Amino acid sequence: MTEQQIENRFRFACILLSITAVFVLIGQTLYIGDVRAERNAYKLALRVSMGVTDLAIEHIQHTIETTERAQTEINVLKRELLYVRMVERVRLINRKAPAERIVAAVFKAAEATDLSPVLILSKLEVESHYNPKAVSTSGARG
Repeated sequence: MTEQQIENRFRFACILLSITAVFVLIGQTLYIGDVRAERNAYKLALRVSMGVTDLAIEHIQHTIETTERAQTEINVLKRELLYVRMVERVRLINRKAPAERIVAAVFKAAEATDLSPVLILSKLEVESHYNPKAVSTSGARG
């Protein structure tokens, strides 16, 4: 069952329960007219309202769970796309560089330091153009 079908059924159930409660309340108070009937009608309306509330809570919980699962999937896909783009960038700048190893190390370093992998990769590009054998004028390597 799709999300739209679930939502449509939920709305229909809420409307149906509300209409039923109103008709019961009106019917008992108008046609019977005594205090007990009115009290019973209010009790019934309260039970129906509580049922609708329970349905609404279940629907909201389901929606939250679905949204969280979707967000997790989106984050995984974003990470995979970033990884692929970073590998392409390394290969574009330096065809001889071991692009997969460099990007994997960048992601590992980013997780360990809470820095953006893009920031780390950019720094590597500026410093050495992804050449692991590069040596600066001050003697720094990699």
